[in-house]
Amino acid sequence: MENVPFNGIGRRLLALAAAAVAPAIAAEAAPAAPATSYSVVYRCQAGPESCSLPDGGVVQGPDGNFYGTSEFGGANGFGTVFQLTPEGVMTILHSFSGPDGERPMAGLVLASDGNFYGTSVGDDLFGGNLHGTIFQISPAGAFKVMHVFIGKPTDGHFPVAPLIQASDGNLYGTASSGGAHNRGTVFRLSLSGEYTTLYSFPLYGGHVPQSALTETPDGFLWGATAFGGSEDCGNSSGCGTLFKMSFDGQLTTTHRFTNSNQGSQPNAALLLASDGALYGTTPYGGFAPGCFNNGCGTIFKITLDGEFTTLYRLREVDGSYPKATLLQASDGNFYGTAWEGGGDVPLCTNNSGCGTVFRLTPTGEFTRVHSFRDAPDGAGPLADLIQASDGALYGTTTRGGSKQVRSGVIFRLN
Repeated sequence: MENVPFNGIGRRLLALAAAAVAPAIAAEAAPAAPATSYSVVYRCQAGPESCSLPDGGVVQGPDGNFYGTSEFGGANGFGTVFQLTPEGVMTILHSFSGPDGERPMAGLVLASDGNFYGTSVGDDLFGGNLHGTIFQISPAGAFKVMHVFIGKPTDGHFPVAPLIQASDGNLYGTASSGGAHNRGTVFRLSLSGEYTTLYSFPLYGGHVPQSALTETPDGFLWGATAFGGSEDCGNSSGCGTLFKMSFDGQLTTTHRFTNSNQGSQPNAALLLASDGALYGTTPYGGFAPGCFNNGCGTIFKITLDGEFTTLYRLREVDGSYPKATLLQASDGNFYGTAWEGGGDVPLCTNNSGCGTVFRLTPTGEFTRVHSFRDAPDGAGPLADLIQASDGALYGTTTRGGSKQVRSGVIFRLN
């Protein structure tokens, strides 16, 4: 397998001609909005009683508190599951020890049984499980390992994406490698613990799924692969694909990224929007003016019958490398994060920018809502945003925060 570029800061950075899609909204129409409503709820400290690198974001529980994971930190340094009150009081519910998991990169899902479920990637950095785990944890911290991955040829390895609970009550997810060809898998887990590998990605075609799945009303699970598809995009590994899969594991490729003008290497889940279409991002491609290499990423739309449209090509000043799933908020607009970019912010120690939060209207108007400024503000957002019961948006960053540690923050944005 080709070398897929991963590093230790969360879900990993990844390495149809423009005429074939509707023209992108002009990059010049990207005004910046004043960041007057941004606040840091908690700064991670990397110690035994705190989080470090909260890559996976947070979810809100029925009690109003926020729950999430951090890739490092906790009593053993292997990662945590934490609870955070809206007032910023942190409680570590579980510190990973190695055999029960290492480095949880994905966020949690709250299932119908009242428990949270998540994954850890393993990797044996600290003498623990090599391939990763699926776990269950209650809001009170009762922890249980539901599945231990074993890698190829029958199981997955390195699950970096969140799980979803589908309408049949089961949990579904992806592993970015492992399986019959070591190209990744799609799996199912019942709440009672019955595990099934539904699909192993092939040597040729779409492979390396790094995103969560999305259920659509017509009875399919949609997802993305970061590689494979067509080599016409200039990448010998392919620029990635979009797919839909039936609940019994029959997979159909719905789109191949064949030109970097469209975007390349998608690794965020698709959002099922109120108009019935799916919306997503790519961290690379686009070739927008003012962006280096092969582009700073794109925002796209695909209908359930496969009609693909590139909506916006990001410039560095907008934010670059969007790696999180979009959120459609109660105002009807789409919100997302970019891992870097916004480089015109003078307080950021990274010359290319510390990342942004952005908004895209259904009509295609793009606005940079917030530019991160490293310490004490936060930097490098990778996780999905959520809209909480108070109407505000909440998210996490992988860097920034404390000047001494820079282990990331949990933030709030009106």
